[in-house]
Amino acid sequence: MPASPVAPRLTRRQGLLALALAGPVAALAGCTSSDGSSADATTGPGPSAETASAAAADEAALIARYEAALISVPENEADVRTVLSLIRDQHRAHLDALGGAPEQATPTAGSATTASLVADLISAERAASEERITACVDARDPEMARLLSFIAASEAAHVPALRDLRSAGGAS
Repeated sequence: MPASPVAPRLTRRQGLLALALAGPVAALAGCTSSDGSSADATTGPGPSAETASAAAADEAALIARYEAALISVPENEADVRTVLSLIRDQHRAHLDALGGAPEQATPTAGSATTASLVADLISAERAASEERITACVDARDPEMARLLSFIAASEAAHVPALRDLRSAGGAS
């Protein structure tokens, strides 16, 4: 009788990383109105709506990058795939909180190594966090500023998570 496949178990470090990554998603849940949209995104045209739209477009682009990375990461690197999936899902929560539409891009696999994919994602997360911080400072609406600050913090937290992934040898 053939052995049944066993789901890979998460190590303690991976479990703690998953918990650390889940925190910003919970914080974002508190930043939305009862219908799930950002309170600011429905105020009509103006600086706040433009800010939300630009941030949503950036989040959709990040989601597409993670989707492409997930397609490119080999199946045997389950720990890398798990972390990338968690972070991608957080970016989906960011997009939802901003009132954005789901991404439309169809990702394609690349030929880059996992290490270079993770390095590119680290750069993208740093840039996104900086953009959100700038938008937060420039926001006139306090609710939009708060939402952008939560998103910036989440994106900043992705950098050490990705760096740990790379240094743990999962992204070789």
